[in-house]
Amino acid sequence: AVNLKNVCMKKYLTALMIITASCKKEAAIDMTPINATGEILFISRRIYNSADWQIFLMNADGTNQRAVSNHLVSCAPPILSNSKTTIAFTTYENGDYNLYTIDTDGQNQKLLSKGRQYCSSPAWSPDDSKIAFVKNDNDAGGNYDLCTVNTDGSNETTITSQHDHLSPQYYDNNTIIFSSSNNSWAGI
Repeated sequence: AVNLKNVCMKKYLTALMIITASCKKEAAIDMTPINATGEILFISRRIYNSADWQIFLMNADGTNQRAVSNHLVSCAPPILSNSKTTIAFTTYENGDYNLYTIDTDGQNQKLLSKGRQYCSSPAWSPDDSKIAFVKNDNDAGGNYDLCTVNTDGSNETTITSQHDHLSPQYYDNNTIIFSSSNNSWAGI
């Protein structure tokens, strides 16, 4: 028997790779987690007998490993700004999913958004003025909506409705590429 969901996902992933590969070089997304001083950003589980994760920075040779924040993070990668000076990350605290930013030196931590069911997948705009992310704020389930927020925490805007919208990435400061699906289809 053919699993229709797997076939659809393979087609979706193939389409995503083709679109990503066809983007202009200057619009390519740099996902390298290296900050402005050449340090590597990563998450690690270092609390004894815990499944909790923390954000760390280290030198490229593995030395000088240190926690950036005392917040425990979701098992999702933190995302460096394009200037490589600020980190967007998500947590789960007191029953809410939270989207934060913090400078790579551990200063200026800001709560940008909360979601009751989900708040994650941050993506920086090319000019670092906004963050796109996925949020589900419906206690009864609901959809995963695409939202944007200014990096000072102002002007949170839900830009999609109906169905599930995931994996946002900015193409330029005015265009966001994302995937969309419901129970019977998926697309970009």
